[in-house]
Amino acid sequence: MKNFFLSLCILLSVFLTGCFSDEGMETLNKGKKYLKEDNYVEALESFAIASNRLKKQDDKDIAKGLWHVTNGYIRAKKFCVSGEYEEAEKIILETEKSEFYEYTKDDLEVLKQEIIKNSKKD
Repeated sequence: MKNFFLSLCILLSVFLTGCFSDEGMETLNKGKKYLKEDNYVEALESFAIASNRLKKQDDKDIAKGLWHVTNGYIRAKKFCVSGEYEEAEKIILETEKSEFYEYTKDDLEVLKQEIIKNSKKD
């Protein structure tokens, strides 16, 4: 009876761990979808949740990297809107160093063009 109970507990824990990890991957993929749709706030939230739910370190690192570049874009955009182009440029340069830069590359290029255009006005 003891072995049966122990086996049942092990199976249950493996099942729950698998479900939780799948949920993390689902959340990570949802975040990528939001990123493609330019829904940065939702993407940022999804990546933060996914990094906590995922079990494998590589998957956690991907979620954290995507969070980093998404956050960089949001911060750079905020500085562009407020006219602080030097700060925005610093953030863009920092974000470009990330291996996940490709996910926000096009949007960051648009911000760079905005910075260049507005720098010429000054």
